Amino acid sequence: MNKCLVVSLRFLQHDPSIGDFVELESGEDIRLTCSDITNEAVEFQFPNLTDNRGYSRNDFNGRYTIENLSYGHRLHIVNLKESDTGTYVCHSIDDPTLRSEIHIFVKGATVFIPTVYEGLVVSETEFVVPCKSSRHLSKDDVELRVNGKLWKSAAKYFDPRTGFKVNSKTAEDKIVNQLTFQCVHKGYPSDVATFLIVFKEASKNDLELIFEEPDPWAYVGGQYTLSCILKLKGRGRIENKYQYQLQVKCPRCSQPYVKHRKSSQGDRIVHSITIDSLTLDDSGQYSCSWYFDQILNETIQKNVDVSPKKGQIKVLNRTPQEVNVKEGNSINLSAELVAFPDDLPGFNAKWIRKFIKPPKSTNETENLVSDNDHQIVSERISGGHVNEKIAIKNAVTGMSGIYVLTIELLDTVKTIEWKVNVQNEQISARIDVMSPNSWVVFDQQYYQIGTPLHVSCLVTAIPQSMVTFMRRRSFTEWHVVHIDTIFSSLSSAPWVDVDRSELVELNGTYESGYLWNTTINFEVKRVRASESEPYVRTSWTRSSHSTSQEDPKEIYEGDNVQLTCTVPNDEEWNVRWVFREHVITEVYNMIDAHSRQLVASINNVTSSNAGEYTCVMQKGDQEKRLKQIISVVKTVKPYHTQSDPEKPRILEYGKPAEFECNIDGTPRPEFTWLKDNKVYEGGELSPDDRRLYISRVAAEDKGEFECVATNRAGTSVYKFSVKVEGAPKRVSSSFLFVIFMMLLGLLFCLITALVLYFKQRKKAIEQERALNVLYEQLMKTSEGPPPSGLKIPLDQRIYQLPYNRQYELERDNLEIGNRLGCGQFGQVWQGWLSKPRVSDSIAEKARLPVAVKGPLVGTNVQHQKMLADELKIMCAIGKHPNVLALIGAITKNMKKGELYVVVELCDNGNLKDFLLKYKNKFINELKTTQIPDDGYLRPDSAIKTLYASEQIPDWSNEMESDRLMADSTMLATSDLISFAMQIANGMEYLSSIPVCFLGNFSHIV
Repeated sequence: MNKCLVVSLRFLQHDPSIGDFVELESGEDIRLTCSDITNEAVEFQFPNLTDNRGYSRNDFNGRYTIENLSYGHRLHIVNLKESDTGTYVCHSIDDPTLRSEIHIFVKGATVFIPTVYEGLVVSETEFVVPCKSSRHLSKDDVELRVNGKLWKSAAKYFDPRTGFKVNSKTAEDKIVNQLTFQCVHKGYPSDVATFLIVFKEASKNDLELIFEEPDPWAYVGGQYTLSCILKLKGRGRIENKYQYQLQVKCPRCSQPYVKHRKSSQGDRIVHSITIDSLTLDDSGQYSCSWYFDQILNETIQKNVDVSPKKGQIKVLNRTPQEVNVKEGNSINLSAELVAFPDDLPGFNAKWIRKFIKPPKSTNETENLVSDNDHQIVSERISGGHVNEKIAIKNAVTGMSGIYVLTIELLDTVKTIEWKVNVQNEQISARIDVMSPNSWVVFDQQYYQIGTPLHVSCLVTAIPQSMVTFMRRRSFTEWHVVHIDTIFSSLSSAPWVDVDRSELVELNGTYESGYLWNTTINFEVKRVRASESEPYVRTSWTRSSHSTSQEDPKEIYEGDNVQLTCTVPNDEEWNVRWVFREHVITEVYNMIDAHSRQLVASINNVTSSNAGEYTCVMQKGDQEKRLKQIISVVKTVKPYHTQSDPEKPRILEYGKPAEFECNIDGTPRPEFTWLKDNKVYEGGELSPDDRRLYISRVAAEDKGEFECVATNRAGTSVYKFSVKVEGAPKRVSSSFLFVIFMMLLGLLFCLITALVLYFKQRKKAIEQERALNVLYEQLMKTSEGPPPSGLKIPLDQRIYQLPYNRQYELERDNLEIGNRLGCGQFGQVWQGWLSKPRVSDSIAEKARLPVAVKGPLVGTNVQHQKMLADELKIMCAIGKHPNVLALIGAITKNMKKGELYVVVELCDNGNLKDFLLKYKNKFINELKTTQIPDDGYLRPDSAIKTLYASEQIPDWSNEMESDRLMADSTMLATSDLISFAMQIANGMEYLSSIPVCFLGNFSHIV
């Protein structure tokens, strides 16, 4: 900004939200200086102080004076009062947008400046509670209470210069007709400013018709929305909305590509149009008309220019197109731009100067870069806003021309031009002698006869002067004189005008004159030529410790600099580099076809090497000096602009956060962000890496952050801690590992179970098929043909034996109890078989103890087959009193693994156990008797065994009596004989069937 407002106080402060400010005590004085570096007319603008209690115009006018200076004005205010608090502005008279401002706080008895009113009447949606403070307060120092209730969110809308900004639509509580607002200084209950604000409904006729353009950047292929809004000024509702109509017209509104949407709210009626894909045909005038009861009330119009390209650039503000400055002053050009897309992809700005330098008639171009004379600033602001500035010190007339700012964005290029005229007080003139073929200027006094030459007469002057080209009548020298001085020159020598028919008029940016084509017709010694005028240039290479953030246009301490002086390749030139009146000895020469270069090297430059370097060229009595100024920027190790925070910064989980690295240095440091000693990659960095932005705070963001700033001078670290509130409890890695392993185990078990399931299912299907086959075999009713020859045992022709279905029992009549035993293929339970004694189904059923045989594993086909074979054999054996009888079987559920064979239950178990149990009560009925020997010639004595009943008459009766006793259980010899006889009868029957019996061991009898 060109304008400058200087405060003659020691402590000028800055707040990013309000700008520059100072705090003063009542009774102090202040001096403000308003100036402009281009010497444009400037003036002071005072704040509106009429609302401040205690303000008097006459009193204020009597306490300030304005002193006019050569470079601006100086404002002096004495005996400051609290009512003087406000923003003071210095601005250009020609362009008020060029301004600089400072806010002055004058401390009074209270924090808030008393006002001349205590109530307000508002009708707008947004309004300000005027709690202006007499000192600088942050948003955390104040709070707003409405009818005694604290509005927590109001603090972020506080500005100490104006007060609290309130929007009735987004307020914490509903805005009613009348509210009492209290501005409170935290910690100081007595510092309160109270305002009664009354909200007035807008009148029915207080309507306004406006356009709203959510996205003003219209381009081919892009989407565009335009809303026409009829809204009520202030608060209230539009009554009888059906009487209002809005009509929008546009180039393609009648086509289906344009979508129309109408809506209404309490205080507004909206008609929006949306075009999904713009074309050039959509450019033109858009209008919106408001009708009330079919009568047109108002029409507004808007021109929409659809850009053929997405990238767009608009100029918001700029310095005047034509700039006039005087030599020695500064040239200041600036442009405020806004661009789309707002992230500025591929944005580039370049400054050039175009000028015409006679005798050429075409534009020449000079690229402008930051150096000692040119300061170029490109400032990027949020929302696609950019400020481009160039300042040129010590302007000379040769800097005049057309200055062009070229901005590139994506595939869009925009240029802004200024015509700069540097006015000179002393007009300068020169004569150049050149070759007609190459326009090379000859810097010599003698020329060979017959040499064709161009002789130019040029005057440097802005504004342009009238030029007369003359020559002496008797000499071979040509002179150029200004029209104002020609008469004095004529009096000293006989001058004649050069024939105008031989002259070509020359007009340049800052030079004008004539060109004379002639041929030398007198003797000269020689002519020397070069491809260009002597010139000097500076180049440099970066230090090995340089960083990427360094300004490529600056020379820093530690760089290696080369100064090159290029002169015509003439052996008579004596060239040297001089610095501070000392000849530089570390130089070397480079020679080509037409020029010679003298290069001076300065390695590892320091600030002591900065200054003016002169290339001195001598040839006889002639001497030329070309100067080059080198500025060396002193390096400063990165330093803290703020100390590391002692308390950790508290972040809210899921909300955005932004950190700034409070370190600076020269050159600008490179910034690296670390968290817990590791490079942090969780956020986004600003273009200069100074700021770290986290769009959504996570629990992992808790920890120690470090910002490491490095430049060629050293490294500095800015540290701070971060805590995250509201984050869900974090699950430890070990717990996650356990959960993962459990899930992995469950997955393995699931896969295993599925494999086993399918294998078992396959096996079950095979078993079911086999059981079906077995069941069909069992149910076969017809007996096969008898075998030929000898009888074959039943167990060898089981497949021919049928199952007698008369033995089939109902499962409901069988109750299975405890298991009695098991074998290799089957098991035996005790059971009870219910059977009605009469035909009446209601009569009581008798329960018969039985033995129930079943397979060891019901689904095992082999086990079921063994039991089914046994069932067939038992059916074929039939009934015999000494053979265990088959009562029946349950075969209906064989397919489900249920097969039961019901036989008689032996209450006393097997014979072996029974005999062992009662062996101590055994009564031997066999008595041994010795027959006496009565033989004479041979002995005839013998031992005979007889039954006791044969020897004892009452033996039988006594034995029967003992057996009838309830607790008497005994075995006698007759019992054993009876057992043996029954076994023999049963075996005899079985052998007659025939059937193969494994044996008659006592444990199976």
